[in-house]
Amino acid sequence: DCGGPNCPPCPSCNDGIKNGAETSIDCGGPNCPPCKEDNGRNEHLLGGYYFETGWDNWISGGKFSQRLKTAYSPEGSYSIQIKEKENENSSMTSPTYDLSLFDTIVIEFKLRAINCNAQDGFSFRYYNGNSWITVQQYIFKQDFANSLNYTKRIILSGNLHDKSQFRFQSNAHNANAQIFIDAITIKGISVNNRATCSDGIQNGQETGIDCGGVDCPPCNIDEGQEVVINGYYFENGWDNWLSGGTFSKRIKTAYSPEGTYSIQLKDHEGESSSMISPVYDLRPYDTIMISFKLRAINMNANDFIQFKYYNGNKWIEVQDLYFKRDFSNSLTYSKSIKIFGNLSENARFSFQSNIEHENGQIYIDAIEIKGIKKRPDTCNDGIKNGAETGIDCGGPNCLPCADNDDENELMLAGYYFENGWDTWTGESQGTTWHSSIPSPEGNHCIRLNHPEGSTTYMTSAVFNLFDYQSLSISFNFTTEQMTDGERFTLQYFNGGRWIDLSTFIKGIDFSNGKIYNATYRLGGFLSTSAKFRILKSEGDKHSSLYVDAIILKAKTKFSLVESPLEIREVEREYPNQISLGVSILPNPTNERITITTSEVIKCLKIYSTSGQLIMNLHDHLNTEIDVSLLQPGMYILFVETAHNLYTKKLIKQ
Repeated sequence: DCGGPNCPPCPSCNDGIKNGAETSIDCGGPNCPPCKEDNGRNEHLLGGYYFETGWDNWISGGKFSQRLKTAYSPEGSYSIQIKEKENENSSMTSPTYDLSLFDTIVIEFKLRAINCNAQDGFSFRYYNGNSWITVQQYIFKQDFANSLNYTKRIILSGNLHDKSQFRFQSNAHNANAQIFIDAITIKGISVNNRATCSDGIQNGQETGIDCGGVDCPPCNIDEGQEVVINGYYFENGWDNWLSGGTFSKRIKTAYSPEGTYSIQLKDHEGESSSMISPVYDLRPYDTIMISFKLRAINMNANDFIQFKYYNGNKWIEVQDLYFKRDFSNSLTYSKSIKIFGNLSENARFSFQSNIEHENGQIYIDAIEIKGIKKRPDTCNDGIKNGAETGIDCGGPNCLPCADNDDENELMLAGYYFENGWDTWTGESQGTTWHSSIPSPEGNHCIRLNHPEGSTTYMTSAVFNLFDYQSLSISFNFTTEQMTDGERFTLQYFNGGRWIDLSTFIKGIDFSNGKIYNATYRLGGFLSTSAKFRILKSEGDKHSSLYVDAIILKAKTKFSLVESPLEIREVEREYPNQISLGVSILPNPTNERITITTSEVIKCLKIYSTSGQLIMNLHDHLNTEIDVSLLQPGMYILFVETAHNLYTKKLIKQ
């Protein structure tokens, strides 16, 4: 598809264009002459090994590694054969090198495979002065085929050790499989303007001028500043991350979520794999944001990937990402995880696979780590920060807030299901949008009734609750044909897993045919990715749960209550009947509503169903309210009296 009178010219080494496999304009790559080195860049040949006269100072590991003269040699007459037999693998280990003077190491070698089968292969490993690290896994069919010669290249960069070694190690399951290694060259590359912490330049892995990153002291970060600590794309190597387990590897594949290379994690024979970050000093930061891309292949139910944080003493499980719930196969996802609190000077992160099936694979790529330094907490900046429970009030350092819970409470959302699912989702067979009797409120609700008697559920949208100290979720419900002992559960997703908040049991907490209102109060550190779920457990296939009028409210200060759950029976309201509490007539309305109650009204608020405050009326209220300026739709009305708070649905025509 190139050349001739109708097609563009083919790539060449003299066309003045960087094309084909060239690394620069008309130079580099497999076909063109080498490029001239940039000024200040020095390349040193540390060793070239062809094994024509012996082992060339490499060391045999295991009785099945040997130097052979064979037609299978990838270059010349002799090469090193590594194979596995009698459950004993073999290896070849390099001499020791002082690599501390170099910025980058390039290892090239040739290989040829004979009689390899599926899962046969070998690994390239690096000794960093303390331990052996698996840098790259080469798998039959994926990375090479039988009877062909291959040239492979590996690039190492970062803090290289003065007592470094390399090793090729067989990982074959087939006793007849043979790997021949030959023509190994090792080059060290150094740059004269090598990054230092005293050159007055932001270079290397520094996050500022002569500060930050993995090598230099922490920067004096400006208050409120967001700093990119590092970004990893794995195009040139592991980028200082470590391989954990035999089956984690850097791989070039079309499945990479970003670019050409990514890190593959999978499980095999009950062994999981992981990737472990370099060490970071996170003390200058209050919050760390880790964003990354992932792609899954051949994952099944119950498979998940776990993100962990090392706090200098132990590994902490931060978040589990589950197949189907958090991602699907063959799609690329961008994820973010937040860590805050007292952060360690020896912090690390890891991704670990938890996959039941050996064909399941996770690809991790484009990892970016950011640190955020908060502004100092004050009692006069007009911001709720630090340990304040309100804006410039409360907590251990500021004056107490005015004791008015309602002023600190925000209506996040209200769901009455009159026009549909209202952003909630349900299990496909067991939950339906239901019309008419016995809706607990209004004319529509959600019905949970699995035809097979199995578990079914309804799930909310995602909420960012980071700015709140407490939350209440209330809902109305009624049941039909549930037997004693049947139950349903209110659950909360904290960004990592589902937590049971409260379980409601027929015969103990409720009876059939009655309408109840349940309110649960949740406090503490709330998630940036919170969700709620009402789950009906297995029961009789005829039993039904009807859910309606779900309201979420949040407070900026912590609420301490003796019991987080309150259940009360709701009196049924029939047309033209006045409630003992509060009634609104007419409803629906065009212009005005009349509020009827035997109590003194202190405050009246009208919210949209998305939580926006539309109208706020205080003392000396008339019982007749003009709502003619409201847009047609549904609203939520809060009526506060001296002793009670009532919630009603209002429909404006």
